[in-house]
Amino acid sequence: YMLGLPESSKYPPPRELDDLAKAARFVYLNRSCFNGVYRLNQSGFFNVPRGRRPGAIPKHSHFLKCAYSLRSATLISGDFQSLASQAESGDFVYLDPPYAKTSSRRRGEYGYLSFDVSDIDRLGRCLRDLDKKQACFLLSYADVPEIRSISRCWHNRTIFVRRHVAGFKEHRSVVREILVSNHHLTPGPKRHEVP
Repeated sequence: YMLGLPESSKYPPPRELDDLAKAARFVYLNRSCFNGVYRLNQSGFFNVPRGRRPGAIPKHSHFLKCAYSLRSATLISGDFQSLASQAESGDFVYLDPPYAKTSSRRRGEYGYLSFDVSDIDRLGRCLRDLDKKQACFLLSYADVPEIRSISRCWHNRTIFVRRHVAGFKEHRSVVREILVSNHHLTPGPKRHEVP
């Protein structure tokens, strides 16, 4: 059973919804689908199966607290390079793009038109531009050769991160990620360091 509401004739497609209805649908899908995974099919529709134990919908007071915390923030959805180009000296920029690597197939987790292996060179140029502007950046990414090749001139640290997306607990693996920054990275907890 798929929760692909946008494909059903019973429910209007997202483009016909106002912002509040889109947000409500997103929360419902996120809390009802398998492990809170967000994935689109090649037609651009949400296609994650229903989870066995859906999460609770947060209380109204929780949404109010989130809205209060974000009251002075500007949230922008757009290309990473054009957004990072707006950074100024002294700004902090955190980059956590989808982990594209040549050895894995695309599954649409972030949409089929999202960050891909072909964007890694652009990511490297973006980091160099941020560094020239004296904006502080931190990139987290899968520890793959493609990222190692663009990150040699900055501070790096490899960490281990447990994945929580696999269907069965025994398949939830620990993976290597790399942190890259143009500022010194302070040592993290010993349990996360590469032996």
